[in-house]
Amino acid sequence: MKLEWRELFRALERLVTFPDSGRAVPEIGKPAIRKIIYGDYRVVYRRSPTRVSIVTVRHGRQRFDATELKRRQD
Repeated sequence: MKLEWRELFRALERLVTFPDSGRAVPEIGKPAIRKIIYGDYRVVYRRSPTRVSIVTVRHGRQRFDATELKRRQD
């Protein structure tokens, strides 16, 4: 599946209203780090009381390493 950015952004708009609609990322184990699936891709995001931040978009076969999250916070 080719990644269609416009459709992806439309799918992500639901996170504004439903930030808990994604599932926790098993590799991370933190409830605030969640993912949604879009076709063959995983969108990993961080939710907070006032914001949803996209951490990464990657092919579903790629695992998300917890050390990547730490580097992005620094």
